[in-house]
Amino acid sequence: YSDFVSALMSAFCQRRDKIYQSRRKSIVEQARDYVDAHLDERLQNDQVARALFLNADHLSRAFKKESGLTLSEYISIRRIDRAKLLLLTTQLPVSEVALRVGFQSFSYFSKIFKKRVGVEPSKFRAKNS
Repeated sequence: YSDFVSALMSAFCQRRDKIYQSRRKSIVEQARDYVDAHLDERLQNDQVARALFLNADHLSRAFKKESGLTLSEYISIRRIDRAKLLLLTTQLPVSEVALRVGFQSFSYFSKIFKKRVGVEPSKFRAKNS
């Protein structure tokens, strides 16, 4: 019986600590965590705000103030970072990489990738393999 109570108390304390830590995170940290966990989905500012139970305008202002980036810029940067990783560590077709990082259009993905990295995704892969 005491082992059960001890395990239950331990689980309770771990859960309490996790909740406490999540409350201590800033709005921006919470938004970053959400974005990183949902990069493969269509992400928009209002969707992120709803997930965090925040007003979209408030989240946008706080994100820009704390990070210096708009939330949309951050999403784009994280998607391109993830795409670069997939291009270097997998043999997935570039079109599949685009889908896995949340781009619905291959041509738009290529355009944004080239704008941020300086070369097309296929050339990036060839140059760095």
